[in-house]
Amino acid sequence: QPDAILLVGGMPVSGRVLRFLESAQPRVWARINSGPDRIDPYHRATHVLVGDIAATLDALAGAVPQRDAGDWLAGWRDASDAAWHVVHPLLDTLTEPGLAHRLTQLLPKDDPLVIAASMPIRNVDTFAPTDGPRVRVFANRGASGIDGTVATAAGIAHATGRGTTVLIGDLALLHDLNSLAMLRDLPERLVVVLVNNDGGGIFGQLPIAAFGADEHADPFERLFGTPHGMKFSGAARQFGLNYSAPESLSGFADAYRGALARETSTLIEVRIPRTDGTRHTALEGIRRSEQSRAGERR
Repeated sequence: QPDAILLVGGMPVSGRVLRFLESAQPRVWARINSGPDRIDPYHRATHVLVGDIAATLDALAGAVPQRDAGDWLAGWRDASDAAWHVVHPLLDTLTEPGLAHRLTQLLPKDDPLVIAASMPIRNVDTFAPTDGPRVRVFANRGASGIDGTVATAAGIAHATGRGTTVLIGDLALLHDLNSLAMLRDLPERLVVVLVNNDGGGIFGQLPIAAFGADEHADPFERLFGTPHGMKFSGAARQFGLNYSAPESLSGFADAYRGALARETSTLIEVRIPRTDGTRHTALEGIRRSEQSRAGERR
């Protein structure tokens, strides 16, 4: 458990980090925020510092005595290296984590990145390389976070005057399909990287994934997976966008570099099956938990 927590900016995206913060009982919980907004969902803040974040961190660094990190930091780095050694080979294939990792390596420096709700933002949060290019990241969050993602990206591209990339899932794009019409007259280049897994992949990680899994007519798939069977090449043609559908990670890298070289906008559709083990893994975890509880009752 931490003795102190220093939380900079908004709340983290990672559910694991949020659960860790919720369970923590530090003596000091300091928030640093650029504005006066109250961001303290757990009502734990002992100190609130409002001001320019970089200047505040510089002032804190100057006020805190320097000391050797010792074994504590080395232990964290060793654990991080060990985890990366296991994860890295899994990112060399065309999976949703692999795509998020590769895209965030290829982003042009200082170009905005817009990330859609659901799995795209979670995959980038988890698998983006720490040594990747410095970019500004934007996302719509909240109950209606799935809506208007393409329109948001077009607005950010126009407001910043820079080429922009948006990473989006198929359901989020279907919710905002007509916004592709904005890209024909957008002075800035927008690259839409579409992850098409034919439905709602995130729900396969929830306990509801066990519902009806052994039935012939799977109600989970119909009500939560919501497969639509659509491809988006016709949408790109209708709205006058460049289009490609790479079938490998190296093919995606080539397609993305090609899109960056154009002055007009591009839709890159990457089809990745939802049957990549996500629901199977969730079901196995639920079954192991049930078996463990049954053993405890015995």
